[in-house]
Amino acid sequence: MRPQTPIERAVATYCSDWRVVNANQGGFACVNPETLGNATAPDFEFRYIDIGSVSQGRIDWGTVQKIRFSDSPSRARRLLRPGDTLLSTVRPLLGSHTHAAWDEREGYVCSTGFAVIRAREGLASSFLKHLPFAEQVTRQLVAWQCGTNYPAVNERDVHLLQLPAPLPDEQAAIARILDAVDTAIERTRDAVTQSRVLQKSALAEAFERMHGEKRRLREFTTEVRYGTSQAASDRGWGYPTLRIPNVIGDQLTLDDLTFVDAKLSEASRLTLRDGDLLLVRTNGNPNYVGRSAVFRAPDDRQWLYASYLIRVRLRDGLLPDYANVFLGMEQGRRELLRRVTTSAGNHNINSNSVRLLLIPVPRSTGEQERIVDLARSLRDHSFALANKVTALLELKESLMHDLLTGRVRADGVALESVRQP
Repeated sequence: MRPQTPIERAVATYCSDWRVVNANQGGFACVNPETLGNATAPDFEFRYIDIGSVSQGRIDWGTVQKIRFSDSPSRARRLLRPGDTLLSTVRPLLGSHTHAAWDEREGYVCSTGFAVIRAREGLASSFLKHLPFAEQVTRQLVAWQCGTNYPAVNERDVHLLQLPAPLPDEQAAIARILDAVDTAIERTRDAVTQSRVLQKSALAEAFERMHGEKRRLREFTTEVRYGTSQAASDRGWGYPTLRIPNVIGDQLTLDDLTFVDAKLSEASRLTLRDGDLLLVRTNGNPNYVGRSAVFRAPDDRQWLYASYLIRVRLRDGLLPDYANVFLGMEQGRRELLRRVTTSAGNHNINSNSVRLLLIPVPRSTGEQERIVDLARSLRDHSFALANKVTALLELKESLMHDLLTGRVRADGVALESVRQP
């Protein structure tokens, strides 16, 4: 028996009870049905959706421009209608797909980096819009993509894209389930945004009520030191070493660790202790410079830090967690960024600049602790909501697999359990 191709293996997992059709098959769907030609009126105005404006089904309308045809880039050619599905043919693994969820029939155009799939009688647009995120579709697109630096799928291959076409009632039932998950995801994402806004305002108010005296960080430092410049061991030998990617937000992540086989003397000098404050000292993006986190030993190993980080050790009177909270606030970012210099395209802060930072310091460490506790509580709430978004996204992926393979039929899924996972 001839081995199956990757396309055949992907399509073979669709529910065996369903018909499978091409994305450009009459009566079911068509690809790129309308295109703006050279004869388009120069003053024709439209909202232009580029791939950079789309992420995992969401359109960032703040980046969507309203432009005239005469001023538009040559790739602004796909005419959109309500209900159309936009399938990104560029780097398909990124999943920059979406759909036209608006009512206006005129005035929307997307990039030729998308393939526009328009549903016909045999496919409901409410069902079709979910299919670009299905594993079976992604596997087909990846099998067809060409190029390494800019992998993309040709339009002729999109025409051959094989899609499931269950009976209309089952399409509608599957769409209702997946829409319910999408609604839960969007509501939770909105809650994350609101939580972060609350976090900023509550901390700003707490600092304003505190009336701390502004003092230089150098009054509280016992040491400000750069990390090791020794190259990482390609064999994973040596000491676990923290780098810029390990400082995310105001916390440390231990993902993507490197190891440095440092000499004993250097390791002794650069060993991290609980309560050490780490700051990013250089980066091409000014928003990354000065990002900070407090080190807490995750295990009994000896931990080091790389040269693009600065270690700050504080004496009694200023809690490292309090300093970390301040540096992550808008007020603290402004104070830090005014001391950043630029060289060869990089933005830098040095040890002397760190010592000169002005920080409002209350008279008692108890007040500092109250702010640290408030920040931790607000952050934990935001993290819990963000984790819920992740769980919902995983639920949708699992549901899509089960529903499209027929492992679970739509009439066996309770919508209430989807809305409140």
